[in-house]
Amino acid sequence: MTNFEKGAQEVPDEESPVEKDPKEIERESRHLLSSIVLKARDEGASVADINKWGGEVLARIDKLHPIELRAVSDSEKKGIEGLEMLSDYAELVSSIGDEAREIRETIEEMERAIELFKESRRALVEKNGGLPPTPELDQLPTKERNKDVGEKSNP
Repeated sequence: MTNFEKGAQEVPDEESPVEKDPKEIERESRHLLSSIVLKARDEGASVADINKWGGEVLARIDKLHPIELRAVSDSEKKGIEGLEMLSDYAELVSSIGDEAREIRETIEEMERAIELFKESRRALVEKNGGLPPTPELDQLPTKERNKDVGEKSNP
């Protein structure tokens, strides 16, 4: 069993009947991040590296679940390596969230466009006295329509 799996087993499932307060989750996440940062400092990581990687993780900490933080905190990769890994993971999770938001926005735009099309079609049907719209050729007077059809059939 990997350290990640061990860390994941220690935290109750999301479907667990015990629901944690969001502030408690945030507090736990920050505590776990602090332990990872302290381990990095103890390993001799530079302040610049800790600020860089720790800052990136902290900026996206709301995207990470405590399970992920606990897995790194409990693993042998606690220090700067753990911070780098968490930073990459947080960036990935964040970009997936951004793409999902863009997809939702595109779907909403398409739904609005479809609704506008339906409204314009209803307005056209009402304008035609309840009849569905017909092709332009059918709307020409019979004499012109026959002439136009004759020209097309005799090249």
